[in-house]
Amino acid sequence: MKIIKFRVWDKKNKVMASWKFIKEFYDFNELDNNKTFLQFTGLKDKKGKEIYEGDIIKITNNDLFDEPLKIIWYEPIARFGMQELNSYCCWDFNPKRMREMKVIGNIYENKELLKE
Repeated sequence: MKIIKFRVWDKKNKVMASWKFIKEFYDFNELDNNKTFLQFTGLKDKKGKEIYEGDIIKITNNDLFDEPLKIIWYEPIARFGMQELNSYCCWDFNPKRMREMKVIGNIYENKELLKE
């Protein structure tokens, strides 16, 4: 069974809220433009950390992707993908590479990882 859960970036307070916090305290009937929902991909990195949309990952032992990648929802193929930080190119997750992926941050809390 696929686990569907989210975390939320609160733009106003600049804080990331967990799925547990969202379920307990968030009113889903209330529209709020100050919050960005980020879906869990269903995958974990090599250390067991859950990978969410908006995360920045690094793939170790890899000569194809030397730079960090961000996790995006890729609409044309309706699935999560990996994208170079300064590119529109997107790649599928390769299950064989999951053991080499490490979450190093996210696009909201770790802007220093993003290149201009």
